[in-house]
Amino acid sequence: MEECEAERERLAGELAAAERRLAARQAELMAERTRLDEQRQRLLGERAAALQRLSPQTAQLYERLRERGLARGLAAVQQRKCQGCYVELPTNLQAMVLAGRELVRCPQCGRFLYAEEGTAAARSYRTSTEHHTTPMPGD
Repeated sequence: MEECEAERERLAGELAAAERRLAARQAELMAERTRLDEQRQRLLGERAAALQRLSPQTAQLYERLRERGLARGLAAVQQRKCQGCYVELPTNLQAMVLAGRELVRCPQCGRFLYAEEGTAAARSYRTSTEHHTTPMPGD
């Protein structure tokens, strides 16, 4: 009988310790959820502000791309390819993207294309064309 009582006390202690670990983990997860909810709200605000800077037609087109399942509606151009669908882009479209003066869409998937700022191609293209730049619409 004493053995059973000792076993019950041991198990009760293990249960109490497990319940404390569970409560601590739940508190951590709730804090993480709060942090992620706040981050989500901040990002949604940034997204809404970015959409406001677009023309209504461009914003509508972007939203349609997202509704079609193109989660971002944007794709980088790397090694002459759209990183959304991996089609090789014609030279003139590559140059337009690198110039960054107008919105360019991939002829295959329809995503808006952009040159990543840190790429050597974007830096060298922009440097070579600085002396004869054309203002962006809205400038």
